[in-house]
Amino acid sequence: MQSHQREHIHAVMRLAGGGQPLPADADAPDALIAASWRRCVHQHRLDPTRMQPAVILPQQQLREHRERIDEFLRIARHGLESLYQQVAGMGYCVLLTDARGVTVDFIGDLKLDAPLRRAGLSLGSDWSEHHAGTCGVGTAIATGQALSVHQGDHFDATHIALTCSAAPVYDPLGRLTAILDISALSSPQAKSSQHLALQLVKVYAQRVENAFFLRCFRHDWVLELHPSPEFVEISPELAEHLRTAGFTVVSLANNHWYDQRLEGVEQTPKLVRELGLVPVGAAQMEPPVFRVESVEAKGWRLGFVAITTRTNAPVREGGPQLAYLPTDAIDEQVVPVVTQARADHDLVIVVVHWGEEYAEAPNYAQVKAAHALVDAGADLVIGSHPHVLQGVERYGKGLRSEEHTSEL
Repeated sequence: MQSHQREHIHAVMRLAGGGQPLPADADAPDALIAASWRRCVHQHRLDPTRMQPAVILPQQQLREHRERIDEFLRIARHGLESLYQQVAGMGYCVLLTDARGVTVDFIGDLKLDAPLRRAGLSLGSDWSEHHAGTCGVGTAIATGQALSVHQGDHFDATHIALTCSAAPVYDPLGRLTAILDISALSSPQAKSSQHLALQLVKVYAQRVENAFFLRCFRHDWVLELHPSPEFVEISPELAEHLRTAGFTVVSLANNHWYDQRLEGVEQTPKLVRELGLVPVGAAQMEPPVFRVESVEAKGWRLGFVAITTRTNAPVREGGPQLAYLPTDAIDEQVVPVVTQARADHDLVIVVVHWGEEYAEAPNYAQVKAAHALVDAGADLVIGSHPHVLQGVERYGKGLRSEEHTSEL
């Protein structure tokens, strides 16, 4: 055992085993890695003092894992090859694991086959967190997040020379199907050196998801908002396609409001209005932040209120104010807006960007807040963000009458 491995083991035991903070001069792991270390010790019962070689499954077991997702593997292969072309010159290899963490496809430099296999970077390697400890694949499975696990972030001192950047790949129903990972035997010491690698693996994971989606729905009509999906969020053509498709109202209150920084925040509502659409929930420079937007349609006066409990940037004083608030503040801050809107609108519709991605049902706090909005006069509460359908509930007056829905 080398001295740097011994130091790493001591750090893991101190932080995860003893629950003690590391010394001020030590490189402490970020919260996601520290949580994984604790999970390895207390949940998976892994011993940081035991350096374990990579687990490689025999061919028969590997074949069984591959057969379970055979169609997906055929679709994903092109994405792996394209990604490898981007990173091969920098010493990376590409792994695709199934949802259990077993490597079911792999592309790497044949000249490095022996050291790659010793490190577990090969077909059949098991990178689940309960076997390998904190690592790119296993921790991405455990958290559902894309992340880089760089050198000393690894739980097992065997792997602290490696750097791994991994991203989850989901099927059209939001179920975890695979993990896409790029790893290297050596890299610069700074974790920030892997930022580009992480962004690249996230892009290709999304491309594999999109390709598999189109394969699954190849017999259905699919609406494409842009010929290049990766440019949807920065293309003004998107708004034009929405108008052509029949949309008249667009909610801008969501956790992508700051994707294109301040310019996007300022220009998106203007572009939407220029195309004859009504933006709701757009960030405001002047109060009120939570407001009702009125739309006339077929003799009806509709009131729209759009809010989000998710954001991708802090709302700073003096800057644009997003209609953002925690779920438990809806009763206090949004219910009065809905009550006021009820007085002079035929229908009041509240659009809320909230909840957990891929959750099968809204949580109790969401249901409670939605009921409060209906009690205040909302005819319809529409939720977004989970990426999957969560069902419909009729509560109280709900859609206020069949006449309303039939005439609309």
